[in-house]
Amino acid sequence: MKPITVHNGDFSRIGEVFKALSPDTVWQVTIEEKKNTRSINQHGLYFAHVTELAAEQGLTKDEVHLHNKRYFFLPIYERDGKPYPELRDTMDAMRQVYRFDKSLAEKMLIFVVNNISTTAGNTKQMAEAMEDIAKDAIVKFQLVLTMPGDPEE
Repeated sequence: MKPITVHNGDFSRIGEVFKALSPDTVWQVTIEEKKNTRSINQHGLYFAHVTELAAEQGLTKDEVHLHNKRYFFLPIYERDGKPYPELRDTMDAMRQVYRFDKSLAEKMLIFVVNNISTTAGNTKQMAEAMEDIAKDAIVKFQLVLTMPGDPEE
């Protein structure tokens, strides 16, 4: 069964779900506070920026997304220890490996980048990464990324 989210104390949906359950089945119910991950607006804006950057650089959206994860999200996640508490130790170990085998360390880094998610961070981390991406676009490409409320061209 798909989880439901209750906003602003409107618990009537919970009752509707319970009424639809079969009384012949034993059910387990879990109630937990919703994790504050990036917002729907941040998600849409992030991928709009990825699309703009891909077009500007002649890259695929996946290539831009991986670049952003490596250079903007990874440092934030490592610094904060969230949403991946083990990331700090992993990065420290990778730096040690780098001293002796740069090629292996690069492979390890690619593995880490491929396995972190931009959706795992919270709204504050997402805002910081997006601000850094926007600044980088100006410096490297003289590209001002589209922002909500920008006039249509």
